[in-house]
Amino acid sequence: MSNQKQFAIALLSLLSIFISYAKSQNLPEKNEIISILKLVNNYWISQNSDPGNNQWARSAYFTGNMDFYNIYPKESYLNYTRQWAQDNSWALDGGITTRNADNQICGQVYIDLYNLESTKDNNKIFAIKSSVDNMVNSDKIDDWWWIDALYMSMPVFAKIGALYNDSAYFEKMYALYQDTKTTRGLYNKTFVVQRFIFCTFLYHPER
Repeated sequence: MSNQKQFAIALLSLLSIFISYAKSQNLPEKNEIISILKLVNNYWISQNSDPGNNQWARSAYFTGNMDFYNIYPKESYLNYTRQWAQDNSWALDGGITTRNADNQICGQVYIDLYNLESTKDNNKIFAIKSSVDNMVNSDKIDDWWWIDALYMSMPVFAKIGALYNDSAYFEKMYALYQDTKTTRGLYNKTFVVQRFIFCTFLYHPER
């Protein structure tokens, strides 16, 4: 039996065991999860009237805040995000010439807010688009040397590519990703298998 077949059988066996185990557990209902998310997010906002700077830590929070708003559209969440973007002048830490993914994550949120507006103000995405355009228009592809960069910056390229229907953003994103995965060797097969098992359970239609 080939190694690939052995791997496939082992993986299917693990999936079967994992899903059977998961079904036997009392998993929380959707409304319970949302209730906990509301509790946590409301507490955070109540304790941080100043939404903070546009550096990666706060920006990462606001990507989550916007994702939560998409499934639980509470106006105060959106207003808090808008206040944060306005307080930071829709700018990037490091300016429009930055190529650092940590500096670009705030752009995810700027684009989300921009997409929600009926009247578009391109000034709100000027900084993030300029930063990404500089990367798209260069030959350099080794900017994402740490794995978190994929979360910080890849969605920005995807969102701008979708916004402008321009595949150049997707192509550059893939080139940057391939460098991270292959050249830098940050692709971890064991982790991918674990995530595959987890996601199969999470999205299994019969759970």
